[in-house]
Amino acid sequence: MENHPSLIMTNLSRILFTMKKIFSFFLLTALLATFVQAAYAQQVLPGSQGIWVLCGNELAENLHYSIFRKTASSDWQAIATLNKPGSAAEIKARMLEVWKQGFAETKELTDFELRYVWRQVKNNRADSLSYYSTNYPVLQGAGLAFYDATAQKDTEYSYRIVKASKDKTLSEKTADRVRFPGQGPEVGFFLKSKKALAAGITLAYTFSKTPNLAGVRVYRGYYMRTGYELIKPDLFFSGENDSTKLLISDKTASPKVAYSYYLEPFDAAGNSGKPAGHVSLYNVQKNTISPSVNRIQTRSDEKEKAIRLSWRLANYADVVSIEVYRSSNYDGPYRRVSSLRPNDTLYLDSEVKPIETYYYSVVLNGMFETSIQSARVPGMLKASSPNLTPINHFTLVQQNNVVTLEWDKAETDTRGYYLYRAEGYNQPLRQIKGIILTDSVHVRLIDTLPASTENKLYQYAIRDVNTSYALGPFSSRRNATVYGLNRLPMPNKMEIVKQGYNQVRVIWQNLQHVNTVSGYVLYRRETVGEDDINSAFKEIRKFTPTLNQFVDSNLVIGKTYVYGVRSVGSDSKDLSSISPLARFTVIAEDVPQADNIQVFFSSGKVNLRWQNPVGIVLKNVEIFRAEKGSAIAKLVALSSDTEAFEDSRITAGKTYYYYLKVIDSQGLESRMEGPIGIVAE
Repeated sequence: MENHPSLIMTNLSRILFTMKKIFSFFLLTALLATFVQAAYAQQVLPGSQGIWVLCGNELAENLHYSIFRKTASSDWQAIATLNKPGSAAEIKARMLEVWKQGFAETKELTDFELRYVWRQVKNNRADSLSYYSTNYPVLQGAGLAFYDATAQKDTEYSYRIVKASKDKTLSEKTADRVRFPGQGPEVGFFLKSKKALAAGITLAYTFSKTPNLAGVRVYRGYYMRTGYELIKPDLFFSGENDSTKLLISDKTASPKVAYSYYLEPFDAAGNSGKPAGHVSLYNVQKNTISPSVNRIQTRSDEKEKAIRLSWRLANYADVVSIEVYRSSNYDGPYRRVSSLRPNDTLYLDSEVKPIETYYYSVVLNGMFETSIQSARVPGMLKASSPNLTPINHFTLVQQNNVVTLEWDKAETDTRGYYLYRAEGYNQPLRQIKGIILTDSVHVRLIDTLPASTENKLYQYAIRDVNTSYALGPFSSRRNATVYGLNRLPMPNKMEIVKQGYNQVRVIWQNLQHVNTVSGYVLYRRETVGEDDINSAFKEIRKFTPTLNQFVDSNLVIGKTYVYGVRSVGSDSKDLSSISPLARFTVIAEDVPQADNIQVFFSSGKVNLRWQNPVGIVLKNVEIFRAEKGSAIAKLVALSSDTEAFEDSRITAGKTYYYYLKVIDSQGLESRMEGPIGIVAE
């Protein structure tokens, strides 16, 4: 029977089409020769949804592969036995089983390809399947690979591959500590060109050869729409030496539509690599809008803390949007910072730092076309932000001559810090380091004090500088001490804690561990208003080396008390320098009231009981009484040391109300407490 010419042409077309696809894939396979050889080796490869076990490249009627699996907590278990298939239909069925288990990185073979694979398998020519060495479902169909879809994610497995004939074991191989998902290929794609024609879009890339690259997925998105879809464009690979080229032809792109693309490489096991950067373009022939931007200029707007960019357009006719681009360098790269309406002539850029030069350019967008960039103009925001907040939580820790300083960032626009140090108490501060540039929330700095043969006190302070180059206020000072040779150390820390009503607790550094210190002498001076640093200190008392605190009572309201302490050597006349000073101003506060007031009638008298407030020196407790119906309470008694009062000047049957007021030694009064009522029986 003769073949009909049309049938011959149809079959020839199919063959040519299939050969074209095979040739395209063959180019990629040729580029990955190293990976092809590795794929034939016995190995275990983690995929994205399961684990592939590759058993080798030997095919024979009486040869099979047994696969065993175990975890750290289980024994070896047989999970699969691979045999040579008996037909092309069995190859196809095995491949379909892989796809049903979620592995979808390859597509179904054509009839021509399936017949070719079956012919090689049938004749035990596994080497002739090298083109399919990265198509693992084909290898499973041939009995050379197994897809373990029952493996659990992030669980480590060990696999054993046993090659055996009908009656004996030929070889064994074990792979330990395998888990999925695996690591995808790292490919550095570089976009060489992008072309948009009404008939489609082409993208050209170059990249270095990557041993485990099996293919590339192409994703496409649409202008003004979120999300990307996986598409199947024509892919053409070519290359020489270490350079590889990829040409993507998307013939399904519609004319006059804006698209975005990105690439995602993957290996034969289905693991995805890092996607390549997005590429955006309109599917129109190149036909740009003529640039018509003029009078483009910038101005610093300190009130808005922004750079004001303005321009004029000679023609709005075909413009649908205006895009503003910015760069830190005249030659770029430029980044789009805003998209505006076609009739806008002003853009306020607040995402800038003061005293830094920026460059701007404007691009006009038509419905399907884009102008070239306008002229580039520089702009700068002048320094305008005040700096009013001091440094927070400034602390100092000293270890011998090494001082560790730490503090917290006070303002969001801080550019850096300056460190200052003074030699001596309340002496002028001098900057000791250049600017400390950091944007950390918490800053740590180490300084070394100069060695000295004498005892010396140093004080540190910090101030910040913001992005407008405005200096902030000084932080509070922190003290450090250098002890000279054979000199008596002084306490370098002193603090005052409010202890109670008009009294404070003074605490200083404990030096009892220093053998030369035999005690301390505490000094105090008092002033009204501004502290007079020239006034003399008076000695309060001496202390043993184990006692490093003192409660100072009966302080006078409105006065400021300044304290200092010296350490005493073995000779009472051997005194250290006076410590850093601490001061406390007594502010008027409410005198506490009497507590737990009780009133009761007994033996024809009204009895009052109370508790005087603790921690104050009393002058009097005044007791007032009023009768029912009277709005005036009269003073009936005074008490300074007792906490009881008996009222016998009463009339039976009347109701009395009592009030108490506390007066301290300085004549200050508490609030009146009461009324507390009782009926005289």
